[in-house]
Amino acid sequence: MNNELAKNIAGLRQKFEETKKGLSLASIKEEVERLEPQIRDEDFWKDQKSAQETMSRLGEMQNRLKEIAEFEQKLKLLEELALMAEKSGELETITADLEENISALGEKLSKLELDSFLSGRYDHGDAILSIHAGQGGTEAMDWSLMLQRMYIKYCQNRGWRSVVVDTVFGEEAGVKSVALKISGSYAYGYLKNEAGTHRLVRISPF
Repeated sequence: MNNELAKNIAGLRQKFEETKKGLSLASIKEEVERLEPQIRDEDFWKDQKSAQETMSRLGEMQNRLKEIAEFEQKLKLLEELALMAEKSGELETITADLEENISALGEKLSKLELDSFLSGRYDHGDAILSIHAGQGGTEAMDWSLMLQRMYIKYCQNRGWRSVVVDTVFGEEAGVKSVALKISGSYAYGYLKNEAGTHRLVRISPF
């Protein structure tokens, strides 16, 4: 087999196996098995909000398992196709098709890899984001307001809902502190590392 082709296919397989470990498939299957009996309970829909959250969570877990199974099936088919083509001496005639499939699977694997970083217990849930002005007086409060607008815009771009639940305004401008409730798929997972200090340095034109 073409060395580069074989290397790319083997690389996909290795990366996929590593990604599967990060996805905690056993935990996902356990959660699906725990949630499925709940939706069959006759009292399940008495609490509409809880029921909708459970259905949403179950759907996410089932979709993830489906994506992994479909990817593994396509990767196995690609490996078998490349091997059969090599044995029949027709590898060169389908090399372009194999490379196209490798590229497509690589893109899907990148998404699965991202999902593996969002497999924590609370990653699928909503988040509370708090911004506090540090040292710097009015400048710091103005910067906090800028950050608030930046995060709200980020949420809009991701299709998340953001609601201001608490605000302490500055005496002259900006905000001393603000808290946002952010709702959306994997909001907590994406935002959990948004911790620390954001500094604004204004460079003098002189």
